[in-house]
Amino acid sequence: QNGDLVLLENLFFHSGEDTNDPEFAGELGELCDVYCNDAFALAYRGMASTLGITRHIRPAAAGLALARELSMFELLLDSPDLPFLALIGGGRIKEKLPILESLLPRLNVLFIGGALSCTFLRAKGCQIGASPVDDDFLPVVRDFLRKARGKTQLVLPRDFVVVRAIDFIDFQNGLQSRPPESREVLAEEMGPSDLAVDIGPRTLDRLKELIGFAHTILWNGPMGIWEIEPFAAGALGVARALIEALPHHQQRTVMCGHSLARAIRSSGFPFERIRHLTTAGKSALQLLAGNPLPAVAALDGSTELASPIWARTRRVLLAVDGSEGSLEAARKLGILIDAEGAEIDLLHVQKPVVSLLKTLWMDPDKRHRLEIERQLEAEKIFMAANAALAHQGLISHHQFTAEGDPANEIMRCSEELGADLIAMGGHGGVSHKVTHRSERPVLIVRKPENYGTQEKFGTA
Repeated sequence: QNGDLVLLENLFFHSGEDTNDPEFAGELGELCDVYCNDAFALAYRGMASTLGITRHIRPAAAGLALARELSMFELLLDSPDLPFLALIGGGRIKEKLPILESLLPRLNVLFIGGALSCTFLRAKGCQIGASPVDDDFLPVVRDFLRKARGKTQLVLPRDFVVVRAIDFIDFQNGLQSRPPESREVLAEEMGPSDLAVDIGPRTLDRLKELIGFAHTILWNGPMGIWEIEPFAAGALGVARALIEALPHHQQRTVMCGHSLARAIRSSGFPFERIRHLTTAGKSALQLLAGNPLPAVAALDGSTELASPIWARTRRVLLAVDGSEGSLEAARKLGILIDAEGAEIDLLHVQKPVVSLLKTLWMDPDKRHRLEIERQLEAEKIFMAANAALAHQGLISHHQFTAEGDPANEIMRCSEELGADLIAMGGHGGVSHKVTHRSERPVLIVRKPENYGTQEKFGTA
């Protein structure tokens, strides 16, 4: 009845939530007249309660907490007060590299700590003992170091707190009850058995200097293995420095990431004095990497639910390349066909970089760097396409990359997947070739008038 407040159980108990099931989304839509999404932490996901429901309810708006988070990141990325300092820690380099690439042109100073710093130190030729290094990403990291040179001051740890790797493994496996004994060593003096577990005091002193200098600070990822008390000193020392610097000059400080937020909130520090502390790890990471959030894109504009020009389609292959034409195809897909409940596959076709013969003779580091860069480029294109689909409450189910002639690869993939429809943007050589040669129906969506007509899929 009017005025009633209904609290639902955890929607993850329903299988239709995680799969963005249209029937379940419709059931949710029948429960209300106005939709408000206030879950920033889930904004990177495409679920029935964040995407599908928006096809059934308008207005669909952002709640106060979600709006506040988005506003903070918008200010941080678009109009930071300089000098701008970023402290990036943690250990998943594949996750952090897109963030570093996105932030680099905006920053005055970039400090890289945590396990992440070990790969950067190795890329510079330092021996970092038994600390984990992602060798696959070393060529990409070296390329990033070259880009940063002369543009952004890049700071790495001067010293570390280390333990013997074998002792740490025994502690993890419960073979010893106390954390292993630690010692402080300079970054260039780590021995073969040394495992870095935290930043050292010299590095912390350097960070205090940088924090006192900055007007805008972004901190993502812990500096050490904070879950083990003796190795949390780095993270807690940085947090203390941030809090102590606040009275001296106005700063905009943003701290994000689930692990980091847990570390700070468990410390007993007055973290409420820090301007912005968010636990929304993956949503924050996507924003920092310059990627749109599907659940936020679903709130933009109004969803058109007019009768589609195509009957219900079971499987759609959507060719994407990051161009405005392909994004427009993704945005209009739910209007032009009855895509609700359809399986949507994204395909990104990359041009061959070099011939097979040249690839065999290419320097291994260069070849691997190209592979990583192309993989990261494809992931960014898929994120943008999913955000465009979200305008109609849709999300892709699978993402594929291929290499070769774009038109041929699109047709080949559509046959292998058994697609009922190929959808793509543009009206140039690739779309013309697919339209005239494919045995499957093809939907071509033209670009908006204010964009150029050159197609990015490649030349047929």
